[in-house]
Amino acid sequence: MNESDYLFLTMDWLQARGLSLVAALLIAVASYYGSGWLRDGINRSSRRLAWDEILWNYLATVARWIVLIVGFTVALDKAGVPVDALLTTFGISGVIIGLGARASIANYFAGIMMLGARPFKQGDLIEFGPPPQIGRVTEVKMTYTGMVTLDNVQVIVPNAVMWRNKITNFSQHVTRAIRVPIAIPYDIDV
Repeated sequence: MNESDYLFLTMDWLQARGLSLVAALLIAVASYYGSGWLRDGINRSSRRLAWDEILWNYLATVARWIVLIVGFTVALDKAGVPVDALLTTFGISGVIIGLGARASIANYFAGIMMLGARPFKQGDLIEFGPPPQIGRVTEVKMTYTGMVTLDNVQVIVPNAVMWRNKITNFSQHVTRAIRVPIAIPYDIDV
């Protein structure tokens, strides 16, 4: 084959697939911008309605990724890429990556459980352990919790460690009892 044959084959392929490629590109661009619009809309609504910002930020991110994955899959299918083989490859790769990233995934799911249980919030004074550590919560993310200890040390604790241990929240109630042990001799009349 010479160069002109390759040129004619390319032109024939573009004529047959050109409209599909343009449609695939439009679907991909619409998915990208639509997913961002959806995420921003959910975040704006949660702030306006004073909902839990961390939970709704997480849900907005998940919604964005779902729209992106579905949109790009449809775009690839429209472009003529065999999507079933691609999805199988991604599924197997996901299992392999999931097995390798067990600790990170455990932190992520512990973060989801902490969002549901709400043992503390930003600004609370908590104790967790063993070994017991006391500090004020500075940030609560999906994979870790940041806190400043009483001696002003920043500590980043993975959520799986935090979730696995006992958590005592000293800021949950406004009033708190203070235990002071007092030793009184037996010969004193009280």
